[in-house]
Amino acid sequence: MSLPRPLEGIRVVDFTWVRAGPWAARWLGTFGAEVIKVEWPENLDILRMNRFTIPTGVEPGPNSTGQFADTNANKRGITLNVRTPKGLEVIKQLIAVSDVVIENFRPGVMASHGLAWKDLSPDNARLIMLSISGFGQDGPLRANPAYDQIIQGMSGLMSI
Repeated sequence: MSLPRPLEGIRVVDFTWVRAGPWAARWLGTFGAEVIKVEWPENLDILRMNRFTIPTGVEPGPNSTGQFADTNANKRGITLNVRTPKGLEVIKQLIAVSDVVIENFRPGVMASHGLAWKDLSPDNARLIMLSISGFGQDGPLRANPAYDQIIQGMSGLMSI
């Protein structure tokens, strides 16, 4: 008999990719949340095809990297083009019956697709929206993309 996990019954819509966001959403799934990873058909998570993490003897493909599998464990996945009216309608219906939306795009990207808090909250007043960005949601560098290597370079850690 297993004990219930603390986030059982919570549904998370996960728009994250690469490392920080998917890792955060992975832990929500580990603690029992139902996490649904959303990817754009023409812009899949780049960890899917990271040729440096494909095990020897495994044919390269969108599900061949251990890094993607580990970072996105405990998740379901859908591919949906939210740039189309039908795709946007479907994702808004999913968000309306979810508890959390997590994303790690540059500030303003979700809003450009009609998926900002102000667009989603009228249909789901209890919705929690978590936004992760390398340089924060406001400030002089907020529009800059950020990856581990960029942060290491700017902080001086890379030279150490």
